[in-house]
Amino acid sequence: MLHTCPEAAIAGYPDIVRRELGITNNGIVICGMAMGYADSGAFINTFQPPRIELDEYALRLD
Repeated sequence: MLHTCPEAAIAGYPDIVRRELGITNNGIVICGMAMGYADSGAFINTFQPPRIELDEYALRLD
């Protein structure tokens, strides 16, 4: 099974990301997503951050 990991630090290198991915200068780089196979034996992969409910940070407009 593939796993994902959000990568906010990529926003600190917008010029490199734009160049490598062919993104125009009017696009804004805010984050990326790493995909691969997690090492279930690695301690870092045991971290489970707390989560808040969607309605605590998002507003749905109908």
